[in-house]
Amino acid sequence: MATPSRTSGPLQVRCPACGTTNRVPREKIDAGREAVCGRCKAPLGVGRTPVTVTDATFSAEVERSSLPVLLDAWAPWCAPCRTLAPLIDELSAEMAGRLRVAKLNVDENPRTACP
Repeated sequence: MATPSRTSGPLQVRCPACGTTNRVPREKIDAGREAVCGRCKAPLGVGRTPVTVTDATFSAEVERSSLPVLLDAWAPWCAPCRTLAPLIDELSAEMAGRLRVAKLNVDENPRTACP
């Protein structure tokens, strides 16, 4: 698994589809543009907003991510979850390109939440 550069230069992001390492300018991420693989044109999954994860997409979005993943396992009825949601969204924007933030609704995805 490739790790992103910690410098101000471009990020090194591995494509989840074909495995190619791509250089992604930080300015592109900061501008909110979607980064795609230079070889296969698949989305690289480097964005400023959290990605929604389900039982069906957990493996692809979390386990095979080229970036470290912070997984927010939340429930709509959980008051602490609702309180933390804006902070998690802010963290996702602040750490874009260095950390991937994913959200898993535990009520809708019991196979992943409670294996």
